[in-house]
Amino acid sequence: AWIAGPDGSIFWYNKRWSEYTGTTLEDMRRAGWRAVLHPKHADRTLVALERSIGAGEPWEDTFPLRAGDGSYRWFLSQAFGIRDERGEVVRWFGTHTDITAEREALDSVARSTALLRAIGEVTPHLIHFHDADGRLRYVNTALLNALGKSADEVLGRTDVEVLGPTPEAFALTAHDREVVESGTTLEFEERIVAGGPVFRAVKSPYRDHGGDVVCVVGI
Repeated sequence: AWIAGPDGSIFWYNKRWSEYTGTTLEDMRRAGWRAVLHPKHADRTLVALERSIGAGEPWEDTFPLRAGDGSYRWFLSQAFGIRDERGEVVRWFGTHTDITAEREALDSVARSTALLRAIGEVTPHLIHFHDADGRLRYVNTALLNALGKSADEVLGRTDVEVLGPTPEAFALTAHDREVVESGTTLEFEERIVAGGPVFRAVKSPYRDHGGDVVCVVGI
């Protein structure tokens, strides 16, 4: 955490800042934030902060800060003005919150999603994700080809909306609902359209961090 005057000149850092960066107040007064900001992010960060302080507006940004050992971690940084009775900013109060673990988790999810999509586009198997409300959120190329439809015609819609009010569409919906309600992986034999091929379908629940089923993955 830090506190600055109305012009943005910082005159106080908390103990945690010193412990993490290995700097003193005098170090920071002499070198400024460039001493601890990652070089690739320094210019844009300082320009944005200066702009917010000049306009008297709250500031928020994410960037890496250097630790005392030379390593970097990502922080969510925020600042807001403390105003007097006339509405003039008399102090700025700012905080930096370590979000490295969250960013790494999101990066891991992004890599996994990219890998899954790559696999989904080369496999001959039909793959789809339905959300808990039964709407299609992902359909691979093989399934689009089997349906004879484009992604725009399918994504965000239910099976009944895509296929029409057919017995096959209602059966597909019922099977997905069974997976959501049971919370277990189930295996079915399904047709997509009347008279079409019979598919062996394996459908599994996908859960959020709270354990709730938010998606059905079908192959």
